[in-house]
Amino acid sequence: MASWLPTAPTLDELQPMLLSERKTIPREPGWHYEIKFDGYRMLATTGGAPRLKSKNGADATTWFPELVDALASLPAGGILDGEVCSVGCSL
Repeated sequence: MASWLPTAPTLDELQPMLLSERKTIPREPGWHYEIKFDGYRMLATTGGAPRLKSKNGADATTWFPELVDALASLPAGGILDGEVCSVGCSL
């Protein structure tokens, strides 16, 4: 690889983006929003041998084996940031 090309950060160098609560949906350019679910904020690598990292830096790979299998099946490698939660309903 050429030395002038930037290198991507690793999972260990990154921290999950934490949410900021607001009363209204942000409309300013560059802002995105999501609904706050109650779960685990994680960073995850995809493809190959995925890893999960909690917002506190703990290795959470063994906590969610089904999620690891799904991440391994993705065709491209990358790092995802999101909330791992269980969504269900009762009647």
